[in-house]
This record gives sequence, structure tokens and C-alpha cells, in this order.
Amino acid sequence: MHFYIFLIKRYLGGRGNKIFSSNAWLSFIGVFIGCSLLVVVLSVFNGFQQQIRESIFKFDPHIIIETRKGPGKIDDWKDWRSTIKANLGDLVSNVSGMIQSPALIRKDDQIDQVLIRGVEYAEDITNKTRYVLPNDFPKNVEPTNLKGVPKGDYCLVGKELGTLLDLHVGDYIQLIVPKGQFTTRVGVEPGMKSYTISGFFASGNYQYDSRVILLSLPTAQGLFGTGDTVQQLAVKLTKFSDLKKVMLELYKILPYDFSPRSIEQEHRNLFSALKWEKIIMTVIVFLFIIAALVGIIVSTSNVIRSKRKDIGILKALGASDQEILIVFTMIGFLSGLVGTIFGVAFGIFLSMRLEWLIGTLEKIANTLGSFYCEHVSACYWVKVELMPRDVYYFDHMPVSIDASLLHPLAVLAIFLAGMAALIPAWAAGKLQPAEIIRSSDT
Repeated sequence: MHFYIFLIKRYLGGRGNKIFSSNAWLSFIGVFIGCSLLVVVLSVFNGFQQQIRESIFKFDPHIIIETRKGPGKIDDWKDWRSTIKANLGDLVSNVSGMIQSPALIRKDDQIDQVLIRGVEYAEDITNKTRYVLPNDFPKNVEPTNLKGVPKGDYCLVGKELGTLLDLHVGDYIQLIVPKGQFTTRVGVEPGMKSYTISGFFASGNYQYDSRVILLSLPTAQGLFGTGDTVQQLAVKLTKFSDLKKVMLELYKILPYDFSPRSIEQEHRNLFSALKWEKIIMTVIVFLFIIAALVGIIVSTSNVIRSKRKDIGILKALGASDQEILIVFTMIGFLSGLVGTIFGVAFGIFLSMRLEWLIGTLEKIANTLGSFYCEHVSACYWVKVELMPRDVYYFDHMPVSIDASLLHPLAVLAIFLAGMAALIPAWAAGKLQPAEIIRSSDT
């Protein structure tokens, strides 16, 4: 063991009191940068995915149950709501009736297409004239302290839709929907009614905030003329990880004419796209680590080339091929190990400070740009935003560090570093003393 430690320390270190030689630094820096980039990229992608998922999971039901029979209405929905709650117990946090349908919104001369969603609200115990918004309801923008919705002809509007149509709290809007059953004589009779805007919500998802209008379930039933029926049963889970388990239980509970659909099925294309984007970016960044491993091969080969006489002497003194192999493999392995550890640690630190770093870069760019336009060239400087909030729709840089994914990737990087060093080390172990002396004489 002392033999190995002595040689590894001698060949890994630099001249004098330097900890690493130039070749070792080459290997270390390549793996360090690759691992740091990998951690940052994965953390940002995880953050974006988590932000998008949360905006969808908080706003949409986790499972939607519809019926295939008749006009698609669930008449005995209250009985089925009780049955589902009784059978699933703590697996579900809420089961409620819901109406969802496309509609037209009219404000003065403006007409646009929207999606109306009638949802069940709990009644306010202290004030019988209003409903209480659930705790997981999307963030209210205006008014900021809105805790409930008045009963009657009131609605909540998405923040972006309010901006597009210049809507304000207290404004009247008209909603136009298909009402009643289709007939060959008159088709579908339109229903139209005016509503007062009681507030705006922001779910964090532009698709919802620019198209959805929320009504209380009794108000939506009156608008569509459905009586005490609903189109869907909306199920919210206590833990989203129980989704598959709950879906299997629902298939056992519900009759054949009921069709449950999970939120993953509803947004299958989006979730698949996010998954493949993450995989592709991981592969691309990991290729940088592979390139760094080529640096380990080159640096280990340089060490072997410069120490050929030493290898010849060691072989002449009785060192085996295996011992030479182990020594030079450990040199490359240790460079990869140290580079991976410090690279992952620095990547985690950088990910946690990424929002501050982006903000600092924005300030520097805008300060220098403004100074240049004001004092050097007569131009107009457009403010730089590295992460435009109107494009990405986030009010902060979403970062989520997934330790369960970083751990196997770090182990894989260390393993590959050892395999990369094994290639030139195997060639070093096969060198013969006579061959080394002959080549050094020439």
C-alpha cells in the first residue's frame, strides 16, 4: 500500500510543493466544469418542470370523471361523490362536481372565446352570502386580500384575460354559452347572462390565466340550464404520488359507463415534451464530461510518456504489470474523483445563487449599455432581460436540485474517469524494460 501511495503522490503532484501537476490540473478542470454545468442545467430544468406542474396541479383536478351515457350529465353526482370519498378515504382531499364548457365573453364591443369552469365552493359559515375559496386556490391578484366570492351572478377572471380586455373589479361582462339540448329544428339555443367581476386570479399558467372564467357551481348550473346536475366529478388527491393507485381503485368502484381521466392523460403531450427536453439536455451536457474524460486519457498518456524511464526501472526492480496498471489508473481516477466532487458542490452553490447571478449580469449589462448610449453614441438603449417574465411567465428563476438524480450521475462520472485512465495505464503495464531502454537510447 505504501508503494502505491508513494508513486501516486509522486506522479500526481507537480514540481516542488505543488499539489497537482499541469496534466492533473487539465483532467481536474475538464471534469469540474462538466459536472458544474450538469448540475446547473438539471436544476434549472427541474425547476421549470416543477413550476409548470404546480401551476397545473393546483388549478386542474387531478382526476376527472365523466359519463358516456345520455347527454353527458351526471344526475346522481352527489351520491357518487359520497361513494368515492367513502371508498378512497384519506387518498383524496376533495371530490366535487364541476361544469366546464367553452363560451364567448362580451365586454362592450369586444368579443372573445373563453372557457367557463363552474366549481364547488364551501359556504362561508360566518357570512351566508358568500363562498370561501379553498386553500390551494391560485394566487389572487386583485383584490389582494380576496378570501371568498359573493353568491349570485359573480365571477373570477384570469389575470391575463383581464389585461387583454381591459377588465376591472366591478365591471359587468356577458357570457354566451350553448344551453339546453340539440334539436334538428333550432340546433342549440344560446344562453346569455351578465356577471360582475369580483376578482382576478393568477395560476402561473398563461393558458389558464388568459382564457378561464370561474363561476360557482350553482351559478354555472343556472347559466347552462342543467338543473342540479354536473358534467364532471373533480377529484383532488392528498398526495399526487398516489395517482396510479387511485385510478385503479376508481376503475373498481365506478360502473362501465363512467370514464375517469388523470391529469397526466389530459396533459400527456406537455409532460412528454418536458421529459424528453430534460433527457436531451442531460445527454448533451454529459457529452461535455465525456470530452473531459478524453482529457484524462491525454493527461495520463503524457504522464506515462514522461515517466517511461521510471516505469522501466520499476519493471526491472520487479514491479508487475498489474501494479503499474493500478498506479496510473488511480492517477486518472483521483483527478476525476476530485473534479466530480468539487464540480457537483460548485454546481449546487451556483444553482442556489443563479437568480442573484442573472440579476447582477442584467444590472451590469444595462448600466454599461445606458452609459454607452448616453455618453458615447446617441442611441436608445433597450433594457436587457435575460429571463423575460412576459415570455417565461415566472416571477423568479425556478431552480430545483434533485439529489436522487445527481448522485448516480456523479458516480457514473467517477467510474468513467477511472475507465478513461485505464486505457493508457493498460498500455503502460505492457511496456518492457528492454523496449524502454532501446527507445530512450535512440
